[in-house]
Amino acid sequence: QTSCLLSEPGQFVDGFAAVEQVECPPGTFSATGATECSPCQIGTFNDAWASPDCTSCPSPTTTTQPGRRYCDACVRSYVWNTLEWERTGNSTLVADGEQCEACCERCEGLCDLDDRECVECGVAGIELDALDVKEGWWRAEKTSLTVYKCPYDNS
Repeated sequence: QTSCLLSEPGQFVDGFAAVEQVECPPGTFSATGATECSPCQIGTFNDAWASPDCTSCPSPTTTTQPGRRYCDACVRSYVWNTLEWERTGNSTLVADGEQCEACCERCEGLCDLDDRECVECGVAGIELDALDVKEGWWRAEKTSLTVYKCPYDNS
């Protein structure tokens, strides 16, 4: 071989004497002339082979790690609705981030009482069934989207 092979976007050339390009797998991307694929950054995803770039997750979704094929978490102050995710088959991004619910969206208007919130949603990536309901609040089951203020003191 007397010439170098220059890779196209979404592909890479593996080594000095390579004679063919290799497609970047989902979750990665590459520019022209790449010698390897780069993982999509946090907050972006790519679900296709041979992609030249990654797509930003629709608000309020995000990713928790680089190299994701889909948006797999919610940003801070939102909770991942496991029920919605399971309903769609656990494999595709729900349109417009519908699997993310605003934290304590349905707390009977009592969520912000004396500057307290009824649930702990301080980190990105929290899931509905792991939502930590604070003392003095309750919900019927771990997948419930409604949180109620306890009617009794010290409960």
